[in-house]
Amino acid sequence: MAKIVIVGAGCFGVSTAYHLLKRGFTEVTILDRSAVLPAPDAASNDMNRVVRSSYSDIFYTKLAREAMIAWKNRSEWRDTYRESGVLVLGFSENEAYANQAYQNDLVLGATLTQVADTEAIRSTFPSKVPTATFDNISGYLNKEGGWADAGQGVTILIDKVISLGGKILPGKPVKRITRSNDGKANGVECEDGTSYEADTVIIATGSWTPSTFPDLAADYTSGLSTGNIPVIINFQTGFYIFPPTNKGIVKMGMHLAGYTHLHKADIVDGTIDPDVAIKFSVERSYVGTDGSRPGMAVTELDLAQLCMPEDLQKTI
Repeated sequence: MAKIVIVGAGCFGVSTAYHLLKRGFTEVTILDRSAVLPAPDAASNDMNRVVRSSYSDIFYTKLAREAMIAWKNRSEWRDTYRESGVLVLGFSENEAYANQAYQNDLVLGATLTQVADTEAIRSTFPSKVPTATFDNISGYLNKEGGWADAGQGVTILIDKVISLGGKILPGKPVKRITRSNDGKANGVECEDGTSYEADTVIIATGSWTPSTFPDLAADYTSGLSTGNIPVIINFQTGFYIFPPTNKGIVKMGMHLAGYTHLHKADIVDGTIDPDVAIKFSVERSYVGTDGSRPGMAVTELDLAQLCMPEDLQKTI
């Protein structure tokens, strides 16, 4: 039986291993750089992730609805999935996308309720729940959908892989892919010097791929002359971005009103815990990269920094 090595124990790596094992493969090994799984900084590990079928591409609408059926199997996923419904707002901001997503939901039989004004939107919440004003906005409530405990879902799938005989080895950062004389991948070498032979190597490292395997990474800056690329400032979103430096580094950020710090315990020696403060701005910044610089979408974030005026730092 073929030996398969998968690099990355996130949702893609673990689910690939699960389905290979279910199809009869027995020599399946997953390697992950993190000593703790799911990895705390993995994209697939979080306390929640939106589960929705409202996509402008009907392929994803169908895929999401299939996933919802699977998530509802409590014997498999326990309470990982919570069908709270999804309130979709803001048609006017991206009308083409939102309208097509709405039509796709309708075609596939989703339970939708239009909410055209403030009162209708507020009616979708329990009466005792305080809400925003929702002025000058409309949308619809899709009662099918909600959110999933992403970390719990990955943990459950990891347990399934192990129960099927798969091997999962944490704390194994892979340094390089090894190849035979004809250039075919035949295994991987880890940073601790250990090697794992394989008939098939599957890379499931997500945004870590460019730094882990630079030979596989696309070059987004080659052929670009930084001298004729302007700085971009988007007053509608607050997103700004500089041209790439001669080292291929792109600096971007969000020009926002700022971060309101509410928990004194999050500050240690005048430094705000980045897990608490930075996530919002980083996620907002990533949203702007594809639209602002076609062909230069950010593949990896090297540094996230929260800028704060000195006088504000003294008050918290």
